[in-house]
Amino acid sequence: MPTATTIPSPATAAAAATAVAATVTAAGEAKGPDLFKPLYKRDRGLQTSALGSLPAAITDPRLPVAELNANPSIPYTFRTQPYRLQRDRHDDADCQAEAKDVVPGEVDIRHAMDQIFREHGFLDDEEEESKNSSNEDSSSGDARSAIDDTLIQVLTIDELPGAAIIPGFLPVAVQARLVELVVEELIGDPRHKSNLDAHYLDPQTLLAQLFSAPNSPAPSQAKSQKQPQEQAPALELAPRDPAVHAPLSLAAVRDKKLRWITLGGQYNWTTKIYPSFTRTDPAFPQFPPRVAALFSPPLFAVRPEAAIVNFYSQGDVLSPHQDVAEKCGADLISLSVGCDAIFYIGLDRYAPAAPTNDNDNEKTIPNNDTTNNDSNTKGTADPCQETPRPPLQVLLRSGDILIMGGAARFAYHGVGRVFRDTAPPALVAAVHPRYRAWLTTKRINLNVRQMLV
Repeated sequence: MPTATTIPSPATAAAAATAVAATVTAAGEAKGPDLFKPLYKRDRGLQTSALGSLPAAITDPRLPVAELNANPSIPYTFRTQPYRLQRDRHDDADCQAEAKDVVPGEVDIRHAMDQIFREHGFLDDEEEESKNSSNEDSSSGDARSAIDDTLIQVLTIDELPGAAIIPGFLPVAVQARLVELVVEELIGDPRHKSNLDAHYLDPQTLLAQLFSAPNSPAPSQAKSQKQPQEQAPALELAPRDPAVHAPLSLAAVRDKKLRWITLGGQYNWTTKIYPSFTRTDPAFPQFPPRVAALFSPPLFAVRPEAAIVNFYSQGDVLSPHQDVAEKCGADLISLSVGCDAIFYIGLDRYAPAAPTNDNDNEKTIPNNDTTNNDSNTKGTADPCQETPRPPLQVLLRSGDILIMGGAARFAYHGVGRVFRDTAPPALVAAVHPRYRAWLTTKRINLNVRQMLV
């Protein structure tokens, strides 16, 4: 059975990267309709109130696997298995070993999690007792709120070899401490570039005051506070080119304008490459150790070297793309914290091009309705089928882990909708009061990857 926790050997990863590069190079060739486009169009207007009646094709990984497999609108086959301890397989002769062969004993993962969370300051006895809430207190209904001996189940997908979902993997208290770490230590660190660096001068200086500036009240207080008769000049980000960009207030940055920061290897969103693959280079700073602990062995078989921390608001989307800049085929680990979102993933971006009529060189117009799955059968993965398989559509919630490994490591993926006011109440209550209102509007996504073999 395919597993999402398998890291390809260096040779396999290099071959996969070459194949992906060839696909990108050939992007100008004739292709059929975009398989993702109808999904974005369908979901862009969905409101939080629609979460109880989402389109049938959207997978909720918290549902029983039998129910998912019985849904004719989802052309994928799901399986569950216990998630187990992972090890660094960099030096393994057999890098393709399945997760079940790594460490026996499923319950061991719980004890490893507990030790790591406590050692790195994400959990202590007082928090576990007083701040972690029961599952009933979570809006998701399934957020893990304490370390226990319940087996962690990983959901795998036959038609996406190497992809997996672990619902509610990260306990609520750990999520809360992680949010505070990102806001208080990482956002304002000059080593971690943001989307604001390209157009604004020294944004990290003011980002370090994002929630603490005296004339920039926290969002939880902004609506209730009366405006004083005299105010200090508003703190602003100064544009590099005032003729092109206006100054930005911290309130605007908090609400929408801060979209991402990069950790470790500083990925360049303009050139789509890493400026350096040399450790200790200023463009390849040390990955934050506390964050690395959450994504390293024995919890995940990855060496965290780079990450993108996305801050999504309702209305934000992430266009379909592949992550191919790394020189490694190790798993990509994605963590969701905060608001719910609809995520898409598929091995193909486009349907096969329509055949050409040899008589008049006219193309047959294909059926663009890729959301009709009636002609698909579960367990079929033929890329030449008449009606192509649409991307898998998943509802991701706070604490969920998505793993992209194996063939799915280079899958196309994107985000079609974020739903505000869906962060679990237990999580909102567990963070510092100054961040609570802000968190109710945000989905924080940590996307962690290994850059080098």
